[in-house]
Amino acid sequence: MTDTAWPGPAELLEHHERMLEALRVLARQFAAVTADPRSKFFGKLHDEFDELLLQMREELDEQTVMMMVASCEATLRIDFDGRLRDKTKDRVRRRFKELRSQYEERVQLDQILDAWREETGEVERIGRLRQLVKRRHWLAHGRYWRDKSGVSPDPRLAGLVIDDLLQALQRCLPDFPRT
Repeated sequence: MTDTAWPGPAELLEHHERMLEALRVLARQFAAVTADPRSKFFGKLHDEFDELLLQMREELDEQTVMMMVASCEATLRIDFDGRLRDKTKDRVRRRFKELRSQYEERVQLDQILDAWREETGEVERIGRLRQLVKRRHWLAHGRYWRDKSGVSPDPRLAGLVIDDLLQALQRCLPDFPRT
């Protein structure tokens, strides 16, 4: 299996840090941006400006978590497809073959996670990722229902959860892709 070509959780977290730095720079420019009639912040009071920056930060956190979980899903799905295509001789492939024959091209992420849980015993780690997946679904589908994920939109925490699971899978099967 080859290294990933898509941005992994670490790269997405790095992007998040650069965006936070941009928000800090913007915060220091309060007088300039609120005096510029072309700015969306034109005429805002300091408290209003701070509230808008806080909303931007919260949305950035949500977007970053959503993309980190999507990146993790890509890693899991590419590994899934690769194990089937390359005919690896490991215990997970057997379960993946059953899923593919049962669901064809519509194997859900939950089913892939179930297979990993059954084969590795990583119940807690996979459970924490499932919470993030619920959060991602809630975000990706417009937030129109009550969020039941039980997790906050903290990109650093999401990164730890994802990294912890992926490292556990790599320890279990050394050919698991590195992100």
